[in-house]
Amino acid sequence: MRGVVVLESAEEEIEAAADYLDEETPGLGDEFLAEVQRTIGRLRLNPYVGPKIKPRVHKIGLRRFSYDLIYLIPPSSVVIVAVVHHRRDPGYWRNRL
Repeated sequence: MRGVVVLESAEEEIEAAADYLDEETPGLGDEFLAEVQRTIGRLRLNPYVGPKIKPRVHKIGLRRFSYDLIYLIPPSSVVIVAVVHHRRDPGYWRNRL
């Protein structure tokens, strides 16, 4: 099982999305956070589950929400680079690599 590192910028995106969803529907932010954790758990077990979108860069969609986790797979870990809503500019996170 691999360790997971979440970049500070990605953590901020997770928190902002959870806050937004909670404002729209109370409790939905907590459900989003739980789904992020489930997805991270999947990556710990098999980081290659998400398709490669660039050399070294993968993505995996959240099952219930319109967000993707963008991540790298260095040896023995997974690094979450961004948490991207499907309607957001898809390449804004590239400068984080």
